[in-house]
Amino acid sequence: MQARHIDNGDRLTYYAEQSIVCCIECDTVGEVENEYQYRIESERKVWCAKFVCKHCQLSLVKNEEQADWVGQCNLIGDCPCSFCGTRLTANEEIIFSYKQALPSIIAIDCSSCGKTNAVPVERANKYQRYDARLAIDADFGLPLFLQVPCRFGKIWAFNQSHLTELHSYINATLRERTAVAGNASMPSRLPNWMKSAKNREMINKKLTRLQIQLDRYKNKSISES
Repeated sequence: MQARHIDNGDRLTYYAEQSIVCCIECDTVGEVENEYQYRIESERKVWCAKFVCKHCQLSLVKNEEQADWVGQCNLIGDCPCSFCGTRLTANEEIIFSYKQALPSIIAIDCSSCGKTNAVPVERANKYQRYDARLAIDADFGLPLFLQVPCRFGKIWAFNQSHLTELHSYINATLRERTAVAGNASMPSRLPNWMKSAKNREMINKKLTRLQIQLDRYKNKSISES
């Protein structure tokens, strides 16, 4: 009987709740607590998250007033060339931003006159830039606990539910979608090398390794509680 997987349309962010991460300061494993909270003053639900390291007490918060971010970001800016007036655009990716003194100016060579200009820049998107290709959590950019290298890059998961869904999809020889699944679901956005049947055995071994790692973490947490 063929192993079957049905894609119901859940996006990657659906699995990002309660991500298991490593502290950026001391590498201790912990969990990001996140949920929608109703704010009376604004009469709407707001996505809120927090992370507190049990070892070094590093505290990160995300809400309407504060948005801590320790992962990658972009420095963006634009201005006219001071020599010829051509519009210049700066967009520099910073992979690791924690405790980094980021520049406020980037040197850009004008494509028209060739002269070098100092372009003022600022961190993009309220100090955040989440990239699903990286093994980081979506709220703070913390490195994920469940990640393992392979010859194509990294295989990673936010938590148990994400890992279980990946196992189900990779093992399936019959992959189907519901009528409302669309093309933005977590399985549909996986890289082609993860969808390829010829890589199934290798990926399964990596996912099994992550499950063993997660089980050890769970058992340790239970014994310490």
